[in-house]
Amino acid sequence: MWRLGDSKAQEKGGQGVETLVFWFVVWVAPFVLGLTLVVTARLVFLNALAVQQQDELAETKRELRELRWRLEKSVPPAELAGPATPAPEEGRP
Repeated sequence: MWRLGDSKAQEKGGQGVETLVFWFVVWVAPFVLGLTLVVTARLVFLNALAVQQQDELAETKRELRELRWRLEKSVPPAELAGPATPAPEEGRP
């Protein structure tokens, strides 16, 4: 029966389970864990950035609505439309 660290398995070119577990624990697991942490940190950062941009967009929309309201209240509608007849162009025969 094959056991952990079986010398016959190692003689046949196998590395043995202990060696594979060691390499996994020392190299693969930290890499995967680090990659997971980096991806998670970037997602958290991007989510916070998106929320900030949504807040800024909402503030800009609010400011534009206020400016439009002030413009509508300060200028009579007839003046917003412009003159009823166009001004004559000078220098035209």
